[in-house]
Amino acid sequence: DLRTDRLPSVHRPYAHAIQKAKLLCHLPAVPNGQRNPGIISGCHRFSGRVQRFLIYCPCSQSGRHTMIIKVIVATLLGLVTLLMISFIFKGMQSRKMTPRLGLKDGKLTPCAEKPNCVCSQSPTDDKTHAMQPVPIATNPITRLKEIATKMGLAVQDTQPTYLYLTHTSKLFGFVDDIEFSFLESEGMLHFRSASRVGYSDMGQNRKRIGQILGQLTQ
Repeated sequence: DLRTDRLPSVHRPYAHAIQKAKLLCHLPAVPNGQRNPGIISGCHRFSGRVQRFLIYCPCSQSGRHTMIIKVIVATLLGLVTLLMISFIFKGMQSRKMTPRLGLKDGKLTPCAEKPNCVCSQSPTDDKTHAMQPVPIATNPITRLKEIATKMGLAVQDTQPTYLYLTHTSKLFGFVDDIEFSFLESEGMLHFRSASRVGYSDMGQNRKRIGQILGQLTQ
């Protein structure tokens, strides 16, 4: 207890030394030559006599812990801020991109190596990208447009046997491109869904295609 008003009168000469100790208690750094950060030692001259003191000061240790916690919290907040800025920038970048899509020789654009794309025309042994096409007797493009509108997808291009949609995430504005191609000669619906930016989509394109096809085949 460093309150000087609780000291007996015989110990009042130590009051000035204790006031010094109070100041040291609030320093986060360990005083020079001090081994135990919870102990403050020194000497004080009073009335021509040198008086030594040894005071236990737990607040010096807690002050250091508080400083460490503040540094950790500030570092984490900085990292989160940088991550948010990066996501916002990538979202803006994806909205400005113009991907090369459409049909070439009757086939959709193959998926890149990144695990953020699914396509029914990928090789069947490609477990990352491949999905099974849907056998269907009648042209489903009109029905797919209705489903897309209900799901909040934007129709970018529509042709008699081809449909191009986009999905924009609400938080950062990431854009995914979705295509459907109906092959009348085969009675088969092919599709492709891919994210414009980023590496992994955490399975969102596969999930979205599954939701669309689930409503189509009901």
